[in-house]
Amino acid sequence: GQPEPTDGPAMFAPGIVSLNLFYNEHSPVVVSPDGTEMYWGLPYQEPIMGSRLVDGRWSAPAPAPFNSEYSDGEAIFSPDGGRIYFLSTRPLSPGAATDVEHVWFVDREGNGWSEPHPASAAVNAFSHHWLISVSRSGTLYFSAAAEGGVGDRDIYRAPMVDGVHRTPENVGPVINTAGTDMTPFIAPDESYLIFASRGRVPGDPRFHLYISYRGADGGWLPPQVLDAVTGGLFEPLCPAVTPDGRFMFFIASGDIWWVRADFIEAMRPAG
Repeated sequence: GQPEPTDGPAMFAPGIVSLNLFYNEHSPVVVSPDGTEMYWGLPYQEPIMGSRLVDGRWSAPAPAPFNSEYSDGEAIFSPDGGRIYFLSTRPLSPGAATDVEHVWFVDREGNGWSEPHPASAAVNAFSHHWLISVSRSGTLYFSAAAEGGVGDRDIYRAPMVDGVHRTPENVGPVINTAGTDMTPFIAPDESYLIFASRGRVPGDPRFHLYISYRGADGGWLPPQVLDAVTGGLFEPLCPAVTPDGRFMFFIASGDIWWVRADFIEAMRPAG
């Protein structure tokens, strides 16, 4: 029942999802491919919230069923809607640390979700924080601080082979800078990547969103800044494009915003 954004970003569902009190929502709205579920994040280390479309009406926001007694956040759907990845500090094994974020997932089971499972050991060997994304092939994109990286936090990709995510690869210096690059959103076909970065503009300590497209050789093209798309909002982060490609959600100034996503094709390089 929300009016769609037109000429620029609009706060999403004020007072329902975005509390409009600089409440510091920590991840954007993500929508299932069939359009019947959505999840988003409250302040850091608070529960993942969700809502379902039932008989034509969205249910009142409530904690997602896969939350734990620990810290959970940053849910993201796989492109087919059959899996949700998220970050959690729940222990990987009995007695393990509960102050470190790892990647977990739940699989669709009927109208609900399975018990949570950790992602592969190769993925969870990294220091994770803030948003995950997954392509149609199952390749997982995330940001991490790791030895040998380009900057203090880089974006990595972990291909899926035989149902298991393999050793993550740094996506390279076209995307990653000497500063901080994080909160990636990968297109289902991996043809573009939207992410937050600070360190591209000398003397500017703020985050900005950027988009990079795959070139004809399969490499990433120089990122283009999305300031005109995000409307000058303070430190936009955590982009997430809806499965139908019509809108992009993101967080900025402590709230959740959405904007028309037609910029993706408009900015795509010719050829």
